[in-house]
Amino acid sequence: MNVFEPYKSLNLQVFVVTHIAGWPVVQANLSDLPWPVKYFDPSDYRGHAFTREIIELNEAAYGKGMAAPAWTFANFGTIGAGITGGLLCDGQPIAKFSIVGNINDPTISHEWTLLVHPDYQGKGIGSLTLALAIQAVRQKRFHTFFTQTDNASLHAYLKVPHPLELLAYGFVHTRPNSLLIKVAIPAEPLKTILGHKPRAVALAEYPIVVDSIPTETAWIGANNHQLWLDLNEALHAGQRFALTGRTVEDGKTYLLVAPHHD
Repeated sequence: MNVFEPYKSLNLQVFVVTHIAGWPVVQANLSDLPWPVKYFDPSDYRGHAFTREIIELNEAAYGKGMAAPAWTFANFGTIGAGITGGLLCDGQPIAKFSIVGNINDPTISHEWTLLVHPDYQGKGIGSLTLALAIQAVRQKRFHTFFTQTDNASLHAYLKVPHPLELLAYGFVHTRPNSLLIKVAIPAEPLKTILGHKPRAVALAEYPIVVDSIPTETAWIGANNHQLWLDLNEALHAGQRFALTGRTVEDGKTYLLVAPHHD
């Protein structure tokens, strides 16, 4: 199966913004892409115009005034150990990721941002951008990211064929229903993620828990804030859980949670 077939009709390019000292590693990681890659050094003034285009992409996804100021694209996570990258279509940015390192563990990358222009949502671009982001740091062992219990983008992350281990729930600096998740990086992220289709799980296949931490695989409602807080306490106490599925029924979102063991 050619995992790139769905994108053949799009005139795609990949862009990468990272300090020139980091180009060799990223170039090696992206060496088997079917699209050309444009590299930008954020410390080089010749990339300033492109920075403006990235801000416009952020504003298209998040709204005017919600994009980070221009200097952050050159100083936050790009001049240092981070990478900003994504996709161009007909020369214009349509999707973006930003990845930084984990100062506590050099084997872990952390996804700061992943977004798709509204005009390109629902076309598989989100999955492609996620796969591209992990491919760019495939020398790492693990990848962490934030999402929300009610976020439909979880479907893309479930395409990673490894357990999505829950690390924490609820954060002051972002939405209260945010999850911090850790996943092992596949050997060939791009082809693996694009080629993996998560099993559709029906709500009737597992019980729904409402007021108790699951001791076996079970559904938790995305809006059951108190139970998620209780699960967070269990995580702090040393219990381990992973997300293994997501479904929507009668307008309500449920996440499939299972005890996790290595």
